[in-house]
Amino acid sequence: MQDVRYGGRFGDSAGAAVVSAVEEAGAGGLVVEDVWELVLPDSSRVWGRGARGRHLVRLREEATTAPRRVMPNLTEWLDGRQVEWAAVHPVRPGIISGTLTGLGLDAATAGRHARDSLTGGNPGGVALLDVLARTMTGGAVEGPGVAVAYGPGFTAAGPYLRAVRSGAAG
Repeated sequence: MQDVRYGGRFGDSAGAAVVSAVEEAGAGGLVVEDVWELVLPDSSRVWGRGARGRHLVRLREEATTAPRRVMPNLTEWLDGRQVEWAAVHPVRPGIISGTLTGLGLDAATAGRHARDSLTGGNPGGVALLDVLARTMTGGAVEGPGVAVAYGPGFTAAGPYLRAVRSGAAG
């Protein structure tokens, strides 16, 4: 049963985002300021791979503590840059709240969109795009933020972003 659950989460999803190197004057959206990626050393045992190939077979309990190991690396990369909001990959509630707390954000309010995405049944790899869309709907955030995604291997990645409202150039 666990093969089916995690195969469905990670094996059958797709997403896309339109990205430009040019900030459009007056256009709202997200500006990517910087990007970050980390593979935790000796973490391949966190997510198992089956003998049948490249599919995930088990989200081990250690995966819930991996974000705690990621946070020092993420905060070092941020190097004191302001983070007013975050979009977090909705893997599990504890991962969402642990990431937000590690960023110094209130997990109860800042994690609403990630929790809504998870409740809607969207914990797969592409779910971060759903969380970003929910976060940006209605101009809910403004200023600097970060998106954080987690994945097999144990990896973490994300961009440092600046949210801009329509009509607010540069």
